[in-house]
Amino acid sequence: MLRRRSSMTAPPPHEEPLRVPIEGTIVALELVDVDRVWRSRVEVQQGRELVVIAPTRPMGPPILPEPGRGVVVGWPSAWGYLEAQARLTRADAGDIATWVLDVERSALSQRRAAFRLDARLALTITVDRVGEVPATTRNLSEGGLACELPLRHELDAGTPLGFALQLPDGRLVGQGMVIRAVRMVPDGTELGIAFDELDPAEAERLRQYVFEEQLARRASGLR
Repeated sequence: MLRRRSSMTAPPPHEEPLRVPIEGTIVALELVDVDRVWRSRVEVQQGRELVVIAPTRPMGPPILPEPGRGVVVGWPSAWGYLEAQARLTRADAGDIATWVLDVERSALSQRRAAFRLDARLALTITVDRVGEVPATTRNLSEGGLACELPLRHELDAGTPLGFALQLPDGRLVGQGMVIRAVRMVPDGTELGIAFDELDPAEAERLRQYVFEEQLARRASGLR
């Protein structure tokens, strides 16, 4: 007996929605096959077309590649670090040199799932049974930080706390929880702190600080 072939077809593969950075977003630019990252800013965004500030050589003219070159545009977002594959359609040398890009697709980056920045910033934590304690960060990300306290404190994992972090553009205040406490030698305590959900504007401010600082370090050859 012949079997009837099903008329059903396989569902189309899931496609990531096309996401593009909006005007004013600080982005990382990479030319395909060039081992260099440049900091730039989106000046105009219309649909899938971006106009970004052209990178410049140190103490030199702007970089104006031939049209058709592949460009990777990266930027942090509430979903994680996004990367867009784009094509350079035009490089204009004017009063402000720009690249015009046509974004072909975008996706969450597999290379940079999370940003963590080594940084020593002033921090104050507040714990109910201890009070205010000054500290210094060792590293931080959008989700939390590691810090050093000058004295030993008996803080257990799960202890809730408040924090005030001194960023270059002002204090960032929030709530968190101790996830790790290690005694330091000869004195002091190292804490790992996970943030509670930050205010969206504060989360964006921290995300941009970490991203821009990492970009500046990569551009200067530091990590």
